[in-house]
Amino acid sequence: MLHHLQANFKGKARFVVLMLAAALIAALAFGSGTTAQTESSIVGEYSVAIGREDIPSDLADGFSFAGRWIISFNADGSYSGERQDVGVVVTGEYEVNGNEVTITDQEGLVSCSNATAATIQEDDISSGTYEWAMIEANLTLVPVDDQCSGRVVLLSSRSLSTFVPCTTEPLDPADVATPAASPVAIEEPEAITAEETPDPDNPLAILTPDEPSDTGGDETVPGDAEAIGADIDELLGQMTACWLTGDPGQWLILLSEEFRSSLIGNSPDFESTIGAAMTAPILWERAGDVEIENPTQVSAIVRTTVALEQDFQRFLFVLEDDEWRWDG
Repeated sequence: MLHHLQANFKGKARFVVLMLAAALIAALAFGSGTTAQTESSIVGEYSVAIGREDIPSDLADGFSFAGRWIISFNADGSYSGERQDVGVVVTGEYEVNGNEVTITDQEGLVSCSNATAATIQEDDISSGTYEWAMIEANLTLVPVDDQCSGRVVLLSSRSLSTFVPCTTEPLDPADVATPAASPVAIEEPEAITAEETPDPDNPLAILTPDEPSDTGGDETVPGDAEAIGADIDELLGQMTACWLTGDPGQWLILLSEEFRSSLIGNSPDFESTIGAAMTAPILWERAGDVEIENPTQVSAIVRTTVALEQDFQRFLFVLEDDEWRWDG
């Protein structure tokens, strides 16, 4: 049993390490493409993470664009760009004409209306035109005519994802750091008592009074799967939003205690690895119905999207302190 649990934890850890590796690769290279438009409006708040690798080396003050952004297209035709660690640094207006949108900067530190944004001082590059497409919850902007390099980097380096705020209370930084290597204490198995009864269908399984057998019956009332599914969707939304903050503590709190501990303990230099990986956005979405294992454990197929790559895995979720957490 102990070997099974250790193998299970290591398997979960390997999957997340592979996921982090994929995020690191995506942070270094991001492809782009266009598909058919599926929505008729770009109104909304979106988020995007711009890495140093997205910024041309010859872009003046290019470092100003590195970070995590909230891009807002408001119903009144106004728009703004907010770097989350600084605040709003560009405002303006936009106008949609079919599948194209013209964006005009008006004010702000990185506004294309600033004279310093133009390579030739006489040029007016405050406006730029883009082809746009809404694919599910992502807004893609492809430059048609824009001479402002900074705005092109900000709006078209990556697809813009619908903004969802992260609301978690972060872990203590000391709980995120990879622990120093030390011998793993292995508890001796408890002696079997007379009260323990073997499962006649599985002689290798030992059932204790605290572990009732799974009779295959429905232990939940009708409607529970739907309600739990909504909770799991909210958890996955927070995993996506808190990943975007770049703070490992705000994301790791969404994992179960056992999964989090095994992940940190089995990953060399975990703190720096996850910190680097969080520069690439990851989207987690449920791609199948929730299957109830018992009242405190469920599973579901989850689609993980890193850049243009997608992976489908069955995730386990456990109920801890009345909150659902990802358990690997």
